[in-house]
Amino acid sequence: AVVSTQSGHYGRGTESETRLDLSLPQKGIRSNKIDVMVTNLYVKVNYSPYFFDVHLKHEIDDCKTRVVMADNTITLHLIKEEPILWETLVNPASKDSSRRK
Repeated sequence: AVVSTQSGHYGRGTESETRLDLSLPQKGIRSNKIDVMVTNLYVKVNYSPYFFDVHLKHEIDDCKTRVVMADNTITLHLIKEEPILWETLVNPASKDSSRRK
């Protein structure tokens, strides 16, 4: 499925009750030039001039999250705190600042 936020489409994603996997294009940027930050309710991936951030709909276990950079793709494996289907990535109550150049 396409990863959708209020600001647009940014990559691909799959969801199960326990996990959310997001894949973003790496755009040929070297891995050591990519900044990734994950908290229990927020994800940010920054690789100039590209920027992606999203306030998540529900909490994840940020300690169990894995980030894999391979084959020109950044894949985030987000482990959910509660085993439920979200159906949307973005917390509708938050001001969505998701964007990508």
